[in-house]
Amino acid sequence: SETTEQSTSGPEFTTHLEAPLTMEFETFTYSTPKRDVTLSFALIPSLTIPERIRTELNAKVKWEIVKDFFVALSALNSTDNKPPEGAQSNTDLTLTPSLGYTF
Repeated sequence: SETTEQSTSGPEFTTHLEAPLTMEFETFTYSTPKRDVTLSFALIPSLTIPERIRTELNAKVKWEIVKDFFVALSALNSTDNKPPEGAQSNTDLTLTPSLGYTF
């Protein structure tokens, strides 16, 4: 795949080739209370930057509180052993709570 990045220190864009390898696990129940769990992992070695490897781990848990009303929590952890110049960190963590209704 192809990735385009912008440097944090300027307007320059660079394009890289990568070879992502992904795995995903999902389990769910249809009976009340409904529950979903999804886990995915991606190992993303660069084909154009020697020894650069990125990873992404994504987890989502969703459960039914009352009929058709859901609460969910998602977590995404991204790492880069050779982040672009000017990056503040080589790891990003995102947590996303959500509420939903299905009709």
